[in-house]
Amino acid sequence: MVFSFLCCCSSATVTPFEPLTVEVVREWAANFDNLLKSQRGQEEFLKYLKKEHSECNFLFWQSCEQLRVQTNQGTVNEMIRTIYHDFLAPEADMQININAANQGIAREALEHPAPHAFDPVQQEIYGLMKRDSYGRYIRSYRYKELLASFEPEATNSVTN
Repeated sequence: MVFSFLCCCSSATVTPFEPLTVEVVREWAANFDNLLKSQRGQEEFLKYLKKEHSECNFLFWQSCEQLRVQTNQGTVNEMIRTIYHDFLAPEADMQININAANQGIAREALEHPAPHAFDPVQQEIYGLMKRDSYGRYIRSYRYKELLASFEPEATNSVTN
């Protein structure tokens, strides 16, 4: 089970139901956090990642965001187990690639579940997405096409 998303690693609030404007879409290209602070930005980024079959890191990141705001210990325990099973276990269907230290932290989270138990792992994945997936998205035809949709005269100039 993958949980819905809330906000980025800096604990900033996601802007819900924002009108999508050229300014908002341009802000996504300014930095990764702008994209993650935008609900629509997250939705568009996830669509792109699904198309290139690389959504696992982002879905893990979103699940950790949901975990971080939980206050009910029973819910935290369940979410820790689910996130571990879905993304971190050796047999996970959506296994993410993390360093050895974070593998240990992930296993430790099962023994000591807490809302911030996966924070170091989430930070590693955030960094990977920022360095890799985000840049590809901003350079993608999908992003350029979305940006051009606000500027009809630019539609013909969209390139890969």
